[in-house]
Amino acid sequence: MILNADANAPSKLTTEQARGVHADPTVKLLKTKSAELTSQLRASFGFVKAASQDHPLMQEKQKVDMALHTAREVWRQKELEKHRKRHFRNCDTMAFEAHSSKAATQTLDNEKANTRHRIRERARLVELTCQPVLQLTEEEKHDRRLEAIEVRVALCKRQECRKRITLSAQTTSEDDDEPETEIALENISKNLDRRFPLECNPLLCIFCLGDERKSIDERKFTYTRTSNMMDETQKHLATQDPNTSIHCPHPICKRNSTTMPNLVAFKSHVTRVHKINLRG
Repeated sequence: MILNADANAPSKLTTEQARGVHADPTVKLLKTKSAELTSQLRASFGFVKAASQDHPLMQEKQKVDMALHTAREVWRQKELEKHRKRHFRNCDTMAFEAHSSKAATQTLDNEKANTRHRIRERARLVELTCQPVLQLTEEEKHDRRLEAIEVRVALCKRQECRKRITLSAQTTSEDDDEPETEIALENISKNLDRRFPLECNPLLCIFCLGDERKSIDERKFTYTRTSNMMDETQKHLATQDPNTSIHCPHPICKRNSTTMPNLVAFKSHVTRVHKINLRG
């Protein structure tokens, strides 16, 4: 996904764009309320810090200030998302115009040559992870690890990827020849066997693994504790009648239409075949 990151996508608001927060009605209302409370505290105590933390005016001011901070952050995030959507909506047109211009040919070639260094966060992450640490103190090593985490988070926020296509959305044309259809089905089977082995990580939710509406990362999410995984699985089984048949949601079992006669047999199958222990 890092290779698909767009270095030109806005990652923060410009100074001029950020000034627009003062025109937001919610922010203006909270600022007025905060100013009124500040005036009342100064009239009662001389200055704000002299007021007790348990005083009703001080508690109300703290709540208003917190709400004001939250409102500003929400506004900034919405504005940034709006500018990013505008960028990705128009970036194809801008790229087409750039490629159509003869004067931009040399510039585009130079940018391609420097693709590795166009994204500031990626270049910094390479420096942090590849430079030797033998001469660093333990404190410097700790600071470098913390910075690497912050840079990686910043880099992930700039990543863009193509829309995911699930296996259920893949269809074959009615005009395809039978051998080509058999080859395509065989390839899908091999992909399933490779990406979703029968023996699973014991911390996976078997139902999330079979949910084709989710991304691969969401389907293969592993819980830190077995009890958390069992709680998630139990939510899926809450509406299931224990005496009715249950289809195994694992992709391979779903392909083979594997069905258990009741809930006890289903849990036994998941434990025996998929190596995931469920709550009895």
